[in-house]
Amino acid sequence: MVTHLSMKQSSTANDAVEVSFEERTLVLRIQASGTVDRVLEAYGNLLDDPSFSFDMNSIWDLSDFDLRGVSLGEIRRFAVAIREHMPRRGSRFKAALVTSRSVDFQLLRTYLVVLRLVGDLQLRAFTDQPSAIAWLDS
Repeated sequence: MVTHLSMKQSSTANDAVEVSFEERTLVLRIQASGTVDRVLEAYGNLLDDPSFSFDMNSIWDLSDFDLRGVSLGEIRRFAVAIREHMPRRGSRFKAALVTSRSVDFQLLRTYLVVLRLVGDLQLRAFTDQPSAIAWLDS
């Protein structure tokens, strides 16, 4: 069962990030129109949703989003946001980052090195959702 998130954010941010809860897993689908600012806004807002729970596993579906336009500095901003939100987000969650493009998959693997500097987070890149779901369930 999928419960769509009703978020308190601008319609612009809703166009960039689709958020849903699917079987106790937070799913963020980043659209091609997404920007780092809009994704960070959605990430901060979703923590206030009553369907969200502390340390909830997540899937970040980046298949429509072109990572080639994201700089290492912007990835560092994600690391800072993760650290800032840890008291509300938790630190024992698993996050699966999924993209179907091989170039973006290689970029994700590089970006994960930076994101792991936040702490001992369980982050992993995948090329398909079934593999990501299997890992989250393990």
